Amino acid sequence: MFKSVAIISLFVFVVTAKAQEIHHEKCPDNATQEEINYCVVRNYKIAEDALDSVYSAVLKDVSYEHEWGSSDTSEPDPNVRRALKRSQKEWLKYRDDESALVRTFFEGGSIANAVAWTYRTELTLDRIRELKLLQEFRYTKAVPKPDWEIR
Repeated sequence: MFKSVAIISLFVFVVTAKAQEIHHEKCPDNATQEEINYCVVRNYKIAEDALDSVYSAVLKDVSYEHEWGSSDTSEPDPNVRRALKRSQKEWLKYRDDESALVRTFFEGGSIANAVAWTYRTELTLDRIRELKLLQEFRYTKAVPKPDWEIR
C-alpha cells in the first residue's frame, strides 16, 4: 500500500511542479538602467515565490517518515524536518553571500545591482531544481541519474 501512496505523492508533486512553470519577463535590451533593475528584481520575486511554494511542499512531505514497505505515514519525523530547515537556512545565506560577491565584480558600475539580482535569480532557480531532485531521491529506490551537462 505504501508504494501506491509514494507513487501517487510523487505524481502529485511532479504535476504540481509542472503546473507551476515559472513565467518571467524578458528584460528589454534597450531599456534604461532603472527599467532593467526593476525588471530583474521582478523576475527574482517570481522565482522566489516559486521557490517558497516548492520548499513548502517538500517540507510538508519530508516531515513524515516514509519507509519502504510501511503503510504508516502518519508519524512526523522531526529530524528530517529539522535537517531540511537547516539546509534551507544555510542555502539562503550562501545565495545572499554569492550575490554580494557578484555585485563586487561590478562595483561602481551602473549594472552592479542588475547583475547581482540576475545571479540571485539563477541561484534560486537552481535551488528549485535541487529540491525537486531531493524529492526524486526520496521516492525512488534506484539512484536517479542526474543531468551532468554543464551549462
